[in-house]
Amino acid sequence: MLYAASSEEEWSYSCKGHANEREVKSNSGLGSQLWRSPRSVLAERRAFGSVLRGSGSVDARRRVEIDIVEAEGVERIRVGPAEITDWVYVPQSRRCSESGRRKMWAKCSACVDKIINPWGKPKAVPLSAPTPGPWVHKVRLPEPLPDWAPGTGFAKKRLNLGELEIEQITEFVEIWRSGEGFEQGATYYQPVIPDGCYYFGSYGQLNLGYGVRLGWTFAVSGFIKGDNPPLAYPSDYTLLWSSTVADAEQELFAYFWEPVAPAGYKHLGYLVTTSAERPPLIGDLVCVREDQTDTCQLDELLWDSSTLSKGTTFSTWTTKPYLVGPDELGIAVNTVYCATKLTKEVFLPVRCLKNVNRVMTAMPTYEQLVQIMQKYGPTVYFHPNEEFLPSSPNWYFDQGALLYSKASPKSPVRVEKDGANLPAGGSNDDEFWLALPTDGSAERVKKGDLASAKGLVHVKPMFGGTFTDMACWIFYTFNGSSTAKVGPVKNLSLGRIGEHVCDWEHFTVRVDNFSGEMRRLYMAAHAAGTWWHTHEIEFVPGTNRAIVYSARNTHAMYPHEGENLQGDGKVGIGIRNDTSKSNIFLDTSVDFEFIAVDYRGTKKAGETKEAGDDQSQTDLFPASPPWVDYMREWGPKIEYDTKTELDKVLKFLPALLRNSVRSLLKKLPDELGGQEGPTGPKEKVSWAGDERLS
Repeated sequence: MLYAASSEEEWSYSCKGHANEREVKSNSGLGSQLWRSPRSVLAERRAFGSVLRGSGSVDARRRVEIDIVEAEGVERIRVGPAEITDWVYVPQSRRCSESGRRKMWAKCSACVDKIINPWGKPKAVPLSAPTPGPWVHKVRLPEPLPDWAPGTGFAKKRLNLGELEIEQITEFVEIWRSGEGFEQGATYYQPVIPDGCYYFGSYGQLNLGYGVRLGWTFAVSGFIKGDNPPLAYPSDYTLLWSSTVADAEQELFAYFWEPVAPAGYKHLGYLVTTSAERPPLIGDLVCVREDQTDTCQLDELLWDSSTLSKGTTFSTWTTKPYLVGPDELGIAVNTVYCATKLTKEVFLPVRCLKNVNRVMTAMPTYEQLVQIMQKYGPTVYFHPNEEFLPSSPNWYFDQGALLYSKASPKSPVRVEKDGANLPAGGSNDDEFWLALPTDGSAERVKKGDLASAKGLVHVKPMFGGTFTDMACWIFYTFNGSSTAKVGPVKNLSLGRIGEHVCDWEHFTVRVDNFSGEMRRLYMAAHAAGTWWHTHEIEFVPGTNRAIVYSARNTHAMYPHEGENLQGDGKVGIGIRNDTSKSNIFLDTSVDFEFIAVDYRGTKKAGETKEAGDDQSQTDLFPASPPWVDYMREWGPKIEYDTKTELDKVLKFLPALLRNSVRSLLKKLPDELGGQEGPTGPKEKVSWAGDERLS
């Protein structure tokens, strides 16, 4: 039974001949009334398999008469003062008079108990029981969002794609939790949608901790009748899996349904209910005409049924467009994907939306881009013992950086300002490379120049223009040697291993174009990296600017202070990536420069103007400096015998530890063996695609 939570008052619940009528008496002077449900919560009732109906009247004794229609033997009622916004379940403490079994919850109409203080929090809540009532995604940032500068469609919550209009939904009703707790498994939700709108499917989220809710999906509006409409109702539903097969005891069973799309249409999600009854065909869930959709790939595993029932292979995932990048048009709709096998399928039966008209009106204007960096630009803290600090590329060029070519290896030339004389385009073909000056200043230049350093920002429209990625690159003139931790040996220098001339590292701020909220922060570490949720990172006090820690010598990026061991942390063997806060830092909310903006004003001569292009804004977008188009290596390739280098530093270790270090290095990125300068940002996979994950 479901009651509203408010103040501590004594209530009683009585049975009248096991009929559907129930009486709730209150000693409270607050008065009580039947809680009326909005359209969205009625959808929750359908999903739960329980419909509330009837009317309430309050007499002098504060009595409320309620009719309940029961489904599958589960009763749920909501009563209480109108201002109540929090909800709890009230446990049943006796045995069921019909079955004789002890029940955690009152599921039987013949079971009637007196309930004392139902307003209090229950001592034990079955984790498969939903949290009743709608909840709203809360911005998980320390400070309120700013008032954005005037623009076109950025942070307006809606996007008109032509035949369809989508609106971001952040209000949900919880349906079912997989049962492992608040920090394990997953929870599934129904979106609360506005009148006149439809949705694509249920939303699923990892249980990231009590109260951590990051949900969003889309409501859609468009024609569902007429000649070849963009939307259509499913023609049927297929039950893929239900938790009734699980070994574990549950308070609610979950049913996972796949919509069957009519010919010429595709479904964009799956439906999770707690009723075995087939969902209605004409409802709020819709399919989309195939030409308005794009292919999907699996993204993140939410949950698989092996936690409840051994030997089963049902799993749920998040998805993203199959092709991700600034030129791709797939729009992630953030619904749950259900699979009956654990192998990763190449092409999924589910689809995402497609921005077929290349509408970019939700992308921020130049003024808004500046504001985004000012409000979200992270502060990068360097280790107090960092030897090699960042600089600007122009500072490096001014200090005498040299351009070598395979055609004239003994006749290098100095690099001009902005890299004006660097070869542009092509690929990394080993025909050219950069090197430190040879006039005796190399050791000084290696140290960098923090005063000239900036966050070098590449702006990318992502997921069909519904997100903006601010990839912020930081340039170093030198990358220091690696340090290992080998059991009792805490700091073992690896000599030249890990050293190379020049280094490029980056983080990426991913901004939601519907809300203007920073959703995630990517931090690169050794050729790959990790996306971090905003509740997992640190912030500069009093701001929404994240803190990024740069590892000593390696410059890999991490969200917290520590040794960040790269290897086998269980046995304490790996490469150290020590991070610590210090008074040495780079504030990219102040020191930043746009080096490339992949929309508006970036068209070549003769190309068609995109919808949403604003000529007044086009003139503000800066041109990329010439060095951005330099695709070769920023440092020389120096080959040496890695085994010989290792023997120099490992000869004093016991044989077992020596072998452990050698095995470790074989598993680590190539950048830790030999010296080879990195290529620039534009040659990286992430420049024209998504970030690489560790």
